[in-house]
Amino acid sequence: MAVEVFLVQLLCAFFSCAGRNPAPVPSGSVNHYHSITTASFDNSLDNLGPPVLKTVNGWIQGAHMRTIRSRNIAAYMGIPYARPPLGELRFRAPVPLDPWEGYLRADVPGPVCLQVDASQFYNVMGQEDCLHLSVYTPRFGKSSTDETPLPVIFFLHGGAYFFGSSDLWGPAYLLDHDVILVVPNFRQGVLGFLSTGDEQAPGNFGLKDQALALKWVSENIPEFGGDPGRITVMGVASGAAIANMNLISKMTQDYVSNAIFHSGSAHMHWGLVNRTYESSRAIARSFSCNDDNSYSMVKCLREQNPHFVANGLQKVYKRHLFPWVNFGPVVEPPGPDAYLTETPFEAYAGNRVKAVPVLGGIVESEGDVFVHTLLKIIWKSEFLKDLNNNWLDVAPFMFDYYQTSLNPREV
Repeated sequence: MAVEVFLVQLLCAFFSCAGRNPAPVPSGSVNHYHSITTASFDNSLDNLGPPVLKTVNGWIQGAHMRTIRSRNIAAYMGIPYARPPLGELRFRAPVPLDPWEGYLRADVPGPVCLQVDASQFYNVMGQEDCLHLSVYTPRFGKSSTDETPLPVIFFLHGGAYFFGSSDLWGPAYLLDHDVILVVPNFRQGVLGFLSTGDEQAPGNFGLKDQALALKWVSENIPEFGGDPGRITVMGVASGAAIANMNLISKMTQDYVSNAIFHSGSAHMHWGLVNRTYESSRAIARSFSCNDDNSYSMVKCLREQNPHFVANGLQKVYKRHLFPWVNFGPVVEPPGPDAYLTETPFEAYAGNRVKAVPVLGGIVESEGDVFVHTLLKIIWKSEFLKDLNNNWLDVAPFMFDYYQTSLNPREV
């Protein structure tokens, strides 16, 4: 069985195992879609015709959905907001998308960004061409003169900066209210956060993806019936940290009017990931790339199979357990494409943070989500051997002392 799994994964490394979004083509019918989070399309909606509108890039054709309370809404899914980050665009800031001809089919979710499968750690899922977003709105076009444009929630998924996608967060409950939901995909893990600490690969590519998506929303949301002056950035866990950073970054400050942080913020000890630099060079060495020269290193990594690059994440884990955050946000050198040039603490201390209403919260047992994973690994022989023989080295990683203490070996 292990050999079969390996062969399947090897095949997927060279040929995409994920469905691709159709190319922009005209269409006149509504596809039927089923989801456990949103009711299926109702046959009676077919005679309405698919919702259609024009963005700054071109026409898009969405689909009808019903919420839990059977409210009819328009869903525009899998809308590209940037050029595919392939080839020379890998490990670079996202590039705005060129206009398209005809109608873009936006009636199915876009592909998941290429990432390690968090539930089966040696598996890779998704594809590199993934910079899409979904818009769910109760309005069918621009708000009329007697209608107030609707507030917008720009939701950022969590996943420790290395997994997660927009299709896990839908409109089933939220769109029973008069609000528009926008959920973007952005690059994860090695492909989203590799950094050399200089201009060759300054890092934070995933953060810059969602920043461009936020700009896209500001420019296009009136066509969906939304108010660009009332955009709330909202996130959970690492998504909450990114939402918080959007109040700090000059790249995003102007687009944000409110913020909601669930179970995280930029001030968490994992908000910035200083081990990103070390992990990036370890990835390069695993491909026999020269990590002494940033230009050569990044050029070499751009030439590697993206599935192998994404799966390189498991090669940099030093221990059999947490922490899992080896790639994430870093402070960049100043430059026109820099997203974050100072730490959150420095930004707040210097009063350089966008002043907006903020709502933050946690749940009673934040760590329960990890219990199942811990129980699966804690009795493994290699873990117990590591724990018994290398306690002074394991403990700092186990309790994340390297991020929370100046002298981790003395704790």
